[in-house]
Amino acid sequence: MKKVFALLVLISVVFSAAAQSKKVRQVLSNTETIIHTIFGTKDSITLEKFFAKELVYEHSSGKVENRQQAISGIIHNQSKYEEDILPTPVSVVEKGDSIVTKKVFKAVEKKADGTTGQLNITIELIWIKENGDWKLIRRKATKNL
Repeated sequence: MKKVFALLVLISVVFSAAAQSKKVRQVLSNTETIIHTIFGTKDSITLEKFFAKELVYEHSSGKVENRQQAISGIIHNQSKYEEDILPTPVSVVEKGDSIVTKKVFKAVEKKADGTTGQLNITIELIWIKENGDWKLIRRKATKNL
């Protein structure tokens, strides 16, 4: 009986770990997609797909936007970004029913007026399940020194 119980516990741990890593893999994929969309393609369909209804979108300047403001700001942003050649890893922390990812993003920003500047920020993304899909509920960017 003890062997059967131990086997059942082992099976549940294995299935739990497999489910957890699938969750994490999905959120990591979403994180890379959303960062690429924000700083690259600026595709409104992708933003609509990944942004939660109650999104809070905070810029490194401290400016805070809701979902529609963020989407409008991203798609109308005429800056082009050349990401640093050495991409940085994404850290992941599961907190209850949410997953938090953090990534340092370094790039050269080429503004529409022709000026350029260095962008060096940490982007924190909080993901939740909404209607069965992982959605971004909060984005916070902070400047790195």
